[in-house]
Amino acid sequence: MRVPKTILNECTVDGAAITTIAKGFINGNIFLKWIDHFTSSVPSYVPRPMLLICDECSPHVRLDTVERCERSQVLLVCLQPNATHLVQPLDVTVFHPFKRGITSENEKNAARSSVTTLSKESEVQVASKFFVEHVTGKQSNTKNVFVATGLFPPSIDMMVCQLGKFTGSTKHGDGLGLDAWLLIREKLRTEVFLLPPKRQKTLRHRSLST
Repeated sequence: MRVPKTILNECTVDGAAITTIAKGFINGNIFLKWIDHFTSSVPSYVPRPMLLICDECSPHVRLDTVERCERSQVLLVCLQPNATHLVQPLDVTVFHPFKRGITSENEKNAARSSVTTLSKESEVQVASKFFVEHVTGKQSNTKNVFVATGLFPPSIDMMVCQLGKFTGSTKHGDGLGLDAWLLIREKLRTEVFLLPPKRQKTLRHRSLST
């Protein structure tokens, strides 16, 4: 399926690419195309290999994905799922205001026009507007959030600080209970961040001399 020019013309993000898929969610083939687009968009003077940090969505961990990354001189690092609100930089600062802006704009447009359906053209236009506003227009925020999560430059202290924000509740729709988080936290420490586990205190037997 080809994307009509009427839709392409509404995209105002410099260097962006638009494609289509039947179910509306990324799959392995789309991600392979994205990797090609990503590597071709990075200037040649940027040292290789490049580090690509993503979640464990199934298209990201396929064999052909790893092979494509290897050929493209890309090192793929997948972070632990169910912790996006804590350790994934773009989820922490970038995507939330980006999505919130799109939702707010759509609600305003629907209220003004009394139309309950949204055209692809209008959605691309709205998405482009807020991508420029919250992503390309605020690159300093993107850089700073990598520092805040401790991913770059690598900082164990910042990582521990982020992990410490988990309270064990399921507020804000995170849906993650305490038992599940304890398992995830240990996996984060040992497999992703290589953090040492918390040392357990041992009770010493006191001796009494007479």
